[in-house]
Amino acid sequence: MQRSSVWAKALLVPSVILALAGPTPLASAHSSGGLPIGPALRTEPRAAGAGNNLTFINFETPHVHPLDLSPDGLWLAACNTPDGRIEIYSINQTTGALTHSSSVTVGVDPVSVRWRSNTELWAVNAISDSISVIDRTLGQVTDTIITYRLADTGSVLAGSPNGDEPMDVVFINA
Repeated sequence: MQRSSVWAKALLVPSVILALAGPTPLASAHSSGGLPIGPALRTEPRAAGAGNNLTFINFETPHVHPLDLSPDGLWLAACNTPDGRIEIYSINQTTGALTHSSSVTVGVDPVSVRWRSNTELWAVNAISDSISVIDRTLGQVTDTIITYRLADTGSVLAGSPNGDEPMDVVFINA
C-alpha cells in the first residue's frame, strides 16, 4: 500500500469523529480579558472530552503538526493534547488499519510530533516549554529538552523569554 493511501485513511478517522461531535460555537473574549462562565459560554452539545460540565473551558493550544508518519511508513504518532500524551499506532501495510501500540505521557499541551528516525520521535509541548524525546521501542520519554530560558544580559537576568511556548521542531538531514 502506498504511503499517501495510508495517510489518507489515518486522517479519515479524526474527521469522522469531529463530524459526529457537531458544531461548537466559539466564545468571544470580554473587555476584562476573561471568558464567560456557564450557559452563556456554550449551550449546544459539546465534544466528548469536555463532559457535561457547562463551566468547563478548554484552553488547549492549537495544533501545529499533530500527526506524523514514521520514515518507514509503519508507525503513526498522534498528539493527544487534552491528556498530555503521544499515541503511537502501528500501520498494517496490507489494509492500512491502525493498531494502538502505546500511549506515552509527555509535557503539557503537546502540539507537534515529529519522527527523527523509525524509533525516535520528538513531541513539542507548548505550555510546559519543553520537547519530549520518545523511544518508540521502550514506549517512554528518554529525554526532555527545556526550551524556556531567561535572556542573560551579563550579570542580571532580564526576564525576556527565549524559547517560550515552542510550537514545532524540524529535522534537517545533512
